[in-house]
Amino acid sequence: MPELHISQYKTVKMPSDVGQVAHWVLKGKGARTANGVVFQQVVHRSRLGSGKVRVHRFYESWRVKDGTFLPSSGEDYFLCPLSWHTEPGVACIVARAWFYPGDFLAIMKELDMCDPESPISGVLWSNPGTVPQKYDPGAHSVCRYWKATWDKTETPEKMRLHVDSKTKTGTHCEISKSCNIRKYTPKRKN
Repeated sequence: MPELHISQYKTVKMPSDVGQVAHWVLKGKGARTANGVVFQQVVHRSRLGSGKVRVHRFYESWRVKDGTFLPSSGEDYFLCPLSWHTEPGVACIVARAWFYPGDFLAIMKELDMCDPESPISGVLWSNPGTVPQKYDPGAHSVCRYWKATWDKTETPEKMRLHVDSKTKTGTHCEISKSCNIRKYTPKRKN
């Protein structure tokens, strides 16, 4: 069965967001003709200034049709809104993804994932919570940790992310780093 892999991150700046993008790829026997779903289980935490930590737990999916990823050729964006420039902050994502063979539309219907738009996953099909065990067989996975921090800036154009990331692959891979977000402490000025 094909195994899921991901490219290196590239910095990206979009009209309303800044962050990084990577591309999914299937490797191995049957990769060029594979049909199914790439599931990604995500825990997304963020905090602006001294505000509360916001936590989103969800899963999202890409369609794989004849070895091609849809939408966007398998791009996966980790982004922060430029509107967050008004306060220092942190966004942290821990994610695990894998390929599951089968009929994409039938799987989406069974999981009630027929609406491909959401505020957190963009154009990807998504649901809150955890992927049902039936679709998480412990296959070869891509596990990622991505943490971005930034300082307050006067304008969105000046917002710069400082990113720490780690990627592992393998069966039942896990990332040892967690997304603990500590209380924000303003920097002292001398």
